[in-house]
Amino acid sequence: MWAHPTDHHVSLFFLDVKAAFPSVVPERLLHNMCKCGIPKQYTDWYHTRLTGRQMVLCFDNYTSPSFNIASGINQGCLLSAFSFLFYNANILDIPNRKNGEIGSGFIDNIAFGMQGPTFSASNQKIQVMMEKRGGCIEWSQIHHVNFEMDKNALVQVS
Repeated sequence: MWAHPTDHHVSLFFLDVKAAFPSVVPERLLHNMCKCGIPKQYTDWYHTRLTGRQMVLCFDNYTSPSFNIASGINQGCLLSAFSFLFYNANILDIPNRKNGEIGSGFIDNIAFGMQGPTFSASNQKIQVMMEKRGGCIEWSQIHHVNFEMDKNALVQVS
């Protein structure tokens, strides 16, 4: 439910996290999992699973020497989608419901809704949410991710 029922101008802003699974910093993921109440024995197990991984690249009759993988989670692994929900969980704490703001997300897709008396006012809320201290830009820097600019979208409804 919106905080201000007389405000009928809604801006919906959609963000997509670029290269979501390869961008994950394991320490940040484990920190977020602990913050969300995941028991230590599970985070310790997952830490072990993300430690000491190696990779070999093969293409065009070339095979690289094996090298260590310091970040990222395995795309295609059943745990990865579940894990990324924890990785981006706190971006959904940025909107202020009392100010007519909401957020929702699934894996690497995030949506924010802002309500205001005009589209200009609701769009201004999006800008503030992105740029403020503790906002989306700061979140992306802390989590070492970028937003896929070509996939961002703004939808306005009155």
